[in-house]
Amino acid sequence: MKRGIVLSLVLALGGISIAAQRGNQPLDIQKVKDNLYMIVGNGGSAVDYGKTLAKAATTIKNVDVIITGHSNTMTPADLKEYADFNNDFMTWVQMEIRANKSVDEAAMDYKIPEKYKGYTISTFFGGIKGNIQTAYNELKK
Repeated sequence: MKRGIVLSLVLALGGISIAAQRGNQPLDIQKVKDNLYMIVGNGGSAVDYGKTLAKAATTIKNVDVIITGHSNTMTPADLKEYADFNNDFMTWVQMEIRANKSVDEAAMDYKIPEKYKGYTISTFFGGIKGNIQTAYNELKK
């Protein structure tokens, strides 16, 4: 393993805390190539999750490896891709809302974009329908 900084992102109350340290610190991402498990009951934001990951990917430098804590290791490029995946999902949800689609209609329509080969749709926490509902609830406030 290369020497350098290992990125640690830990889900915290109200969002994500970011720390960069030498050593083995876990990144609390549930599964890298999976749709986000949107757990917002503790004050987190479905809308801001991808933005926070993107900020981490662009502002923290000299990271060799990211230990996810729940899955495999990832590279900084993987983190950027995962942030893009989540931000693209939120953009898609916003388009579904503007098209006046119900959560059920949107869930039936959702397909993972081709550029995210290897990503899967999880059934955890209500799966894609649960994530869409969570995003609808937040965006329609």
